[in-house]
Amino acid sequence: MSITTQDNPQAAYHFNWLDRAVAWISPQAGVARAKARMALNLSKRGGFEGARRDHRASSWQNGSDGANTALWGDLPTLRKRARDLVRNNPLAKRAIDIMTAHSVGCGIVPNWKTTNKTQAKRLQSAWKKFVDGADNRQQIDFYGMQELAVRTMFEAGEILALREQGKVKGEPTLSYLVLEGDHIDHQREGVFEDSVTRLGVVLEKNWHVVKGYYLFQQNPSDAILWGQFPYSRFVPKEGIVHLYRIRRPGQYRGFTEFAPVLQTMRDYADFKEAAIVKARIAACFSAFVTSEDVSTGALSDPKPSANDPNGPNLGMMTPGLVQRLRPGEKIEFASPSVNTDFGEFTLLSNMEAAAGIGVTYNQATGDLRQANYSSLRAGTLEFRGMIEMIQHLTIVPMLLKPIYQDFLNFNIAMGSLRAVDAQVPMEWIPPAWQPIDPIKDMNADIMAVRSGRMSYANFVSSWGNDPYAMVEEIATFNKLFDDNGIVLDSDPRKTTNGGMMQPNLAKDGATTDTNSDNASTI
Repeated sequence: MSITTQDNPQAAYHFNWLDRAVAWISPQAGVARAKARMALNLSKRGGFEGARRDHRASSWQNGSDGANTALWGDLPTLRKRARDLVRNNPLAKRAIDIMTAHSVGCGIVPNWKTTNKTQAKRLQSAWKKFVDGADNRQQIDFYGMQELAVRTMFEAGEILALREQGKVKGEPTLSYLVLEGDHIDHQREGVFEDSVTRLGVVLEKNWHVVKGYYLFQQNPSDAILWGQFPYSRFVPKEGIVHLYRIRRPGQYRGFTEFAPVLQTMRDYADFKEAAIVKARIAACFSAFVTSEDVSTGALSDPKPSANDPNGPNLGMMTPGLVQRLRPGEKIEFASPSVNTDFGEFTLLSNMEAAAGIGVTYNQATGDLRQANYSSLRAGTLEFRGMIEMIQHLTIVPMLLKPIYQDFLNFNIAMGSLRAVDAQVPMEWIPPAWQPIDPIKDMNADIMAVRSGRMSYANFVSSWGNDPYAMVEEIATFNKLFDDNGIVLDSDPRKTTNGGMMQPNLAKDGATTDTNSDNASTI
């Protein structure tokens, strides 16, 4: 027996024996009992299939819903497993290389928007000096620090750059010390010294603005290895650059890009190892000698006498072997099964891992067997959109802008720059995107510029160049070519797109014959 509600006919309630007994004695009590049970069932399951709480959803691990609480117990484990993955898994190592190379390449460089050549030269001179001495360890330059910081962010989730002011050869310098996220004491969770602290990040009273960090002076793993007890101390946020990807509002720490696929890649590694071991066993062509004579069992002496008419026991099979067996013995050969699902499982696992990390399958594996121009371009466009988002929404505002502001303040204080230089507009130019098919991509860019969909400045900047410097360079060399009577077939002033000579308009409006004897074509 069952009843349904008028509003929800699917929400049926089935009477058990106790309900039927109550309903038989008192129908009103039975109906009330059924309504109460139906309300209880509906409270366990709302209108979303993904939020059901019955036995079908028993495998869901809900965990914590807080951005920081979810990281509190898992952050060190995620870091360690991600690093182990990059050390030992070629796909993980290549994925990190790909994402870093496209995000920063050889450096995201500044481009100052000023027509004052003296001012531009002053800014560029001060910047070059900073780039060369930006690393406090004096191992790499500022662009190498970019690569190191972004690589570490992708692999372990976050980095710290501590501002240091020292002297090199008696001259004051501005430099940074790059530290891994391990230096933040994530066990500092709660109230310390009257300040709320989340995962080692100290907050202001409004709980929204970062006040500082509890930092270890050295990596706690190294300290323990040396027999020291690591102790963290409070460091104000001034002079500290904290780079990580913010995925949720109120998130104060970063985590590895491998978090969604750590278990997937580990399962594949275990499956691969098992398949290799199985293949090694299958490669051992085994034969087993069985006998009906109990005296020749496993416990008998395996070494026959030299006068045995049947010859020695069969211990090793060699090419061309003719072996006589004892009476009652026979040979059975092993027939190991062959795993035919390894290739398909590898493909699916690698595709899932690449998607979880954020790279395309061909980028992660180098497998271009089924690739063509259309598929490569489609995958590259999506990947490019993701990388540009990381560049302009994470790397520039969280790493480059704070450091550039320190650069301005330091050089103005030292007299290398003037206060007016800080007002010069500046944009960060990321590395250029390499074309899949240079001719097709270049023609598409040319059409975009000619149709007005993209400006010349945007076109030049997309290749990692300064459009203003490019114009000056073109004008300089065009004049040099004209003064020496040289005509290049790539000069649109003198030749057509097909390389044919065309008349060049002189300043007075007359045409100049570029086919004269004074012009040489290269």
